[in-house]
Amino acid sequence: CVSNQNKTQCKCENQHVWSSEQCSKHGVCGPNQNDTCRCIASLPTVGTLCRPPP
Repeated sequence: CVSNQNKTQCKCENQHVWSSEQCSKHGVCGPNQNDTCRCIASLPTVGTLCRPPP
């Protein structure tokens, strides 16, 4: 995750994505590619990791 100017972005790498639950809970940063959520706008729930797309 990257934090600057009171903004946090948590991005997934290598085509991994956040669960839809995390996306709706934390909000999405930037445009979604192919309707997937690769970046959320705050720190995820503890223990939550990016996962391979379905």
